[in-house]
Amino acid sequence: MKKFLLSLCALLAVSFLTGGAAANTEQYKPYLNARFGYSAEYPGIFDTQHESDNGDGIWLESADGEYTLTIWGGHNVSGEDGDALLLECYDRVAYIVEDSERSGAGFYSIAYEGGGGIDGAVYIFHEYGIVNEDMKAGFILKYPQEEEERFTPIKERMEATLTLP
Repeated sequence: MKKFLLSLCALLAVSFLTGGAAANTEQYKPYLNARFGYSAEYPGIFDTQHESDNGDGIWLESADGEYTLTIWGGHNVSGEDGDALLLECYDRVAYIVEDSERSGAGFYSIAYEGGGGIDGAVYIFHEYGIVNEDMKAGFILKYPQEEEERFTPIKERMEATLTLP
């Protein structure tokens, strides 16, 4: 047993020192929408936060403007499902990232590209939403295309923590 524990400690130490397979050093903050009761966790890279005038969500931005995040929610007055919400995206977005579209009865996800203006940077807009009979909530996370590896675990965590009341 002692030999097993020593081996386990050594394995954990090597994993820690090499970064481990699931190393994610981002700090996260909770968000709870007071009006609709949905919640999510988001990375602490945002310095500026604006509540919407009608209380349906927030808009966040990093100090340098490289990253933005919109978190929103509301009543599902049209009775839409995730498939219908994904179809709505096709009417308003261009330059869809290949193989990024996913949907089902209770969710949708899509990524699309946008230019950054004078500097020529390309940004990814990752949009994810959840829906039930009564409510829907979602987020749009914008980040530089070259930071896709960094943002993959961020997107996964945000998707996992977005919940309806």
